Amino acid sequence: MSSRVFISYAADDPEWPGTEVLRLAEWIRLQGGFPLLDVLYVQDLGRKASIDEWRQWMARCLADADLVVCLCSPKYELAWDRDQSISGGCGVAFESARIEQYLYDKKQNNRGHVSTLSRLGFHNAIPQQLKAACPSYVWGLETDDDLLRRHLRGEGPGKAVAEEAAMPQPDASAIREQGIGGMLVQQSKHVVELLKKAPTLWRELGVSPNFRDSLKGKACRTPDELPAVLATLDAEAVQDVMYEVREVFCSFKPDGDDPGTRQIAAQATVALYLYCACLLIKARSPDLISGLPRLESDRAAHLMASLIGVSLAGGQIQLVCGEDADLPMVVGTVVLTMEGDNEACLFERELHTQIVMDGRAVQDGLKVGPLSKQERANLIERIKARRGRGHRLKAFNVIVRGAQPVPKGDLEWVTKLSVPVFSIHHDPTFELLAGLDAENMVAMLRELWLAVAPDLAQGVQPKGSDAAGRPSRDLSELATTLQALVEALQGHPAAVNLKSTADQLQAAAKEKKPPERDVLKQTRDTLEGLEKVGEAGEKLLPRLLQLLNFFG
Repeated sequence: MSSRVFISYAADDPEWPGTEVLRLAEWIRLQGGFPLLDVLYVQDLGRKASIDEWRQWMARCLADADLVVCLCSPKYELAWDRDQSISGGCGVAFESARIEQYLYDKKQNNRGHVSTLSRLGFHNAIPQQLKAACPSYVWGLETDDDLLRRHLRGEGPGKAVAEEAAMPQPDASAIREQGIGGMLVQQSKHVVELLKKAPTLWRELGVSPNFRDSLKGKACRTPDELPAVLATLDAEAVQDVMYEVREVFCSFKPDGDDPGTRQIAAQATVALYLYCACLLIKARSPDLISGLPRLESDRAAHLMASLIGVSLAGGQIQLVCGEDADLPMVVGTVVLTMEGDNEACLFERELHTQIVMDGRAVQDGLKVGPLSKQERANLIERIKARRGRGHRLKAFNVIVRGAQPVPKGDLEWVTKLSVPVFSIHHDPTFELLAGLDAENMVAMLRELWLAVAPDLAQGVQPKGSDAAGRPSRDLSELATTLQALVEALQGHPAAVNLKSTADQLQAAAKEKKPPERDVLKQTRDTLEGLEKVGEAGEKLLPRLLQLLNFFG
């Protein structure tokens, strides 16, 4: 029979956000257990529970559970002690009274019925009543994950209680999976990797008194230690670190005249800055669906979506230099324009068009209705390939534009692939810490980019890209799609001018040159003013506007 596992945690805990608690519940299910979790209870109930119902449910779970797992953190410890200085904590207080009584009745002979689970760096934030009597595990440590798996499956004892009294301090070089989104491991490892390749920059950071002061006196001898140290700072201190990192790079003088040295230093600076930016984002939703603030440009929106997406679902942010040095372009952001009645079908079809069909997007864009099983399978495989896995996991997210938000139920299959979905019509389910808002965050990123872009631009552009780093195939698709629109607009007053533009864009694609800004602006103005374009034209216009937005 499956073990019933009750998960006790503090609501709105920055170290155990809703996304991570649900991830734990799913992990328990994969081990053959049956998670007892408040969020799942509400889903089954189909409505909000009353206070009496919550009390009855908690008491019933504690009585029926084969195992109780307490998700410990500084906030959980305060809630356990009934500290009045924190908001909420009533559920933990209710549960702690019954758990303490259970341990008292058993004369502290717990035998693993109650266990604690902490994040790296917070293994000491365990209530005193649990420290001596309960096995304690650290979430994310491979050895502990294996022991906890055996514990849940009843394959043998978990950690001996005797180990817990002298729990060793984890290696300082171990990178803590962050409580904010729980997903910053890949970006932090990217920081470490690049700082090791830029020893001169690391030395300059180490001798900078302002940078050392921004770390609040915490020792950091090697790049391996830096992400874990940064994760312990408050939001104000993280902002100070970001400022000092940029200042150190601006005054950085590499050994010798090799421009590649400064380029690697610029890459390391960007990676570290973005990691800090992600630390300033706090998720407030158990799912991966969120609103996106309206910002000054599409490029700013894409960059903000990537930062939030990494905090929600992990991955490494990838940037390329754009046509100007104002802001970078983000790799891994897909923008869907939704115009129609059946949002679910449109969402799937548009995603399939962009990710799977590639150069044949025109033909796929003319299709209607839901995806076939094979089309859906192809789409899922392509998304997985783009996301990568393990240490190669990349940031990847979807932005949806449309008159109405896509219903969350229709997005469930894509969020199960750990792909965040943003809509300008959803309320944001995240907040920026330290009093920041999206505009301020973008302004900080712009200041950084102005400092590093000249050095990053010295690199060789990827094969198949134009001078601005954009894939030439996307310019070719823009020209091809525009030509298809011209054919659909035979006799329309705008057809002649659009045909001329399509020819210019096709020539630029063949020569791998960036398109003229004036041509793009004129084309966008023409398309946005088009009327009576017919059914075929209506299907092509959203994709054309997407491509134009991609090219700025």
